[in-house]
Amino acid sequence: MATTGFCSACGKAVGADALRCAQCGAWLPPGDGWDDARALARELETMLGAGYEVVDEIGRGGFARVFRVRDVTLDRWLAAKVIAPDFTGSPNAAARFRHEALTVAQLSHPNIVPIYFVPASPKLACYVMPLVSGESLASRLRREGALPLTVAVGIAQDVAAALDAAHAAGVVHRDVKPDNILLEVRTGRALLTDFGIARAPHIGGRVSTTGQVLGTPHYIAPEQAAGEREIDGRTDVYALGVVVFEMMAGRTPFDAPAAQALYALHLAAPCPSVRQWRPDVPPAIEEALFLALAKDRDARFATAGAFAAALLTGLGRRSLRTSSATVVERVGPGDVGLFRATTSTPVADVRAALRDAADLGALRDLLAGARAGLAEAVAGRDGRRVAETVGALAAAARDPRPAFRQEASAALWACATDAALVELLAQAWLSPAPGAQTAAEAALSAMMPEAGAVLLALTRRERRSDWLLLADRTGALGEAEALALVSDASAGVAELLVSVLAESQRSPEVIERWLGAALRHPHAQVRRAVLAVAEQRGGGLAERLGRVGLRDRDEGVRLAALDALGSSRRKEVVSELASVLEGGGEPEQRGAAEALGRLGVAEALGPLRKALAGRRLLSFRTSPLDEAALRAMASLPEEAAAAELHSLAARSGPLGRLARDAIARKTPEPPISR
Repeated sequence: MATTGFCSACGKAVGADALRCAQCGAWLPPGDGWDDARALARELETMLGAGYEVVDEIGRGGFARVFRVRDVTLDRWLAAKVIAPDFTGSPNAAARFRHEALTVAQLSHPNIVPIYFVPASPKLACYVMPLVSGESLASRLRREGALPLTVAVGIAQDVAAALDAAHAAGVVHRDVKPDNILLEVRTGRALLTDFGIARAPHIGGRVSTTGQVLGTPHYIAPEQAAGEREIDGRTDVYALGVVVFEMMAGRTPFDAPAAQALYALHLAAPCPSVRQWRPDVPPAIEEALFLALAKDRDARFATAGAFAAALLTGLGRRSLRTSSATVVERVGPGDVGLFRATTSTPVADVRAALRDAADLGALRDLLAGARAGLAEAVAGRDGRRVAETVGALAAAARDPRPAFRQEASAALWACATDAALVELLAQAWLSPAPGAQTAAEAALSAMMPEAGAVLLALTRRERRSDWLLLADRTGALGEAEALALVSDASAGVAELLVSVLAESQRSPEVIERWLGAALRHPHAQVRRAVLAVAEQRGGGLAERLGRVGLRDRDEGVRLAALDALGSSRRKEVVSELASVLEGGGEPEQRGAAEALGRLGVAEALGPLRKALAGRRLLSFRTSPLDEAALRAMASLPEEAAAAELHSLAARSGPLGRLARDAIARKTPEPPISR
């Protein structure tokens, strides 16, 4: 820790960026500059008033700073975004700041970071929002590069849901990029933030001048690059397309050293194929990306949700988030049984009535009516009414008046421990009705942690992997719960969690820790399932778990480990695969050869060449291993294997014929041209 002095209260050394002494909590003296963080933090705490404690600075951007704040009264962590002092006198910066606060304040969606309140102060422009514990998508991409396809599509679904909600409210974000997408550590959910340059016509006023290009050059839509002022939600669809491209390819479709050069590429350059950098991307996903990144906005998807749906379909396998499990009645487009309209009071009125209750007696009457309405809704399987009422109770449980908050919290706790109510919301999460998943997820999240135990018990009872994914996304699945599942004596229970981790958006460290625990399960089928997920996710996770699996006593697990090592695409595993190719049993030798081919690295050629060396003298006879080795060789980069393959193909006999067949199959499926 770099120190800049000592605390005047207790004498302990203090860090250069610390606001308070870590030992005694005393404020540290401000610096000389008028934009000093310590001075700004003191001013912020004074403005917020009693009950709020400014702890430290956690970020700063182009015109604002963000501080971590503890709400002592409600025992929660908040983030306060403050306009930087050097921008206080700028009318444009102040207008943009006010614009962002007004824009976000009108949006309510589980995948949008909300604004709690805007303190009134003539000296400091500020708004307060919940503190999201996690990291930005940009941070994860910098650390990991390309993401597993299922994770990339899951994040796209979350962001698309947020964008559709914003667009429905007339708001166009205009700056969708990885830096503005937060990944919540507790659930892995993606949250959209920073509406600083959003277009919201009904708010009034503008934050830019005519012809000014707003947005981030790598993610900007052609119409933004051209300086057009009349834009709509399809501009955000384009930016989301760039983000999805980057999640899958590990890079953006266009790159240039200068902003003007990037604008020109977005305006005129044809979109490259994502499969150029990620060959395992299905053609249907590539087609969806081409549509989202069309130069003409009329050729793009009409909504972000339509783009996300195309990505999900393009994966070619069922997602747990769109389960067709038969526990829930199958419904058609015209059947709204689970989400039917009712004659009950609309949620906006219930929420307002609870907020405006004049005294505790009135509040208790309203809460009793809400509970009776919930019982009726549960009996009638009205999932939407349940979700809306729970949302109203959750809002009332945040009331600044302690007595009111206590009454509403008690009602919310009763909902959270009602197994029938929780099960109905879990069933509602699987409904195809518009907004069903979002509403159910938000209601369950509001009842955590109490509802978590109920949801996990239901998951175990019904053996429902889709409900376990719901538990993961709502924060019910913690470390202890996950480890209890993977160590369960029943293979079926352990496999529930393993299947969910294929789609989970949690951090790779958490996923690897839980999969690693499952890899010690006594049932081989669980261990094989773990390695199948590792193969699907690829990268370092596949490398490390694959190496562990190679030492397993079960041959099927060892074969799955070879598949995982191949999907890692890491040259560091060539030596392990070469050892298996040289001394393993016949099935494992074939698996090692195929894995070497999947690595796609030049270093894999040596072991494959060695495996085939002895066959040159026995060209009158071939084996399945020969065929696997030649196929693998044909999968390697052209410059690495071409000479060797053509040398073998020139031979007569079965081995030469296999080599010629491998060369013929080497021609890949051409990417979709645009």
